[in-house]
Amino acid sequence: MVNVLSNPHISCLIVCGKESEHFAGQSLLSLAENGVSTFGGPKKIVGSEGVIPYLNEIPATAISRFLREIEVIDLVGITDPSVIQQAIDSCSRKERNEAPELFMPEIDENSWKKYESQVKQNVMSKIKRE
Repeated sequence: MVNVLSNPHISCLIVCGKESEHFAGQSLLSLAENGVSTFGGPKKIVGSEGVIPYLNEIPATAISRFLREIEVIDLVGITDPSVIQQAIDSCSRKERNEAPELFMPEIDENSWKKYESQVKQNVMSKIKRE
């Protein structure tokens, strides 16, 4: 998200191809459609089916700008290059204002551990549904 915002030439994000088992595409689409909930602390993507649907490391101002400035195009499941190219072409004429510089907090290989219990709970709930 921060990388997308830091490049003023990016105005659209096309979510296409096969969905991953982590529901990354669905999570991006949920973010664009529903935003994040901050009730109770963590910034959770509303409606996300992802295993770790949290954006706690992303500044609220960056999330707000992303939702306001970036058009997210849903082509999940689409792999046809001509359809994807049409979407790219539709975005190529759009421009954003110069993006201010955003800084991400430092993340290391142990950063995810604070979400470990939520990951286990989400994974187990998905297994039980199947």
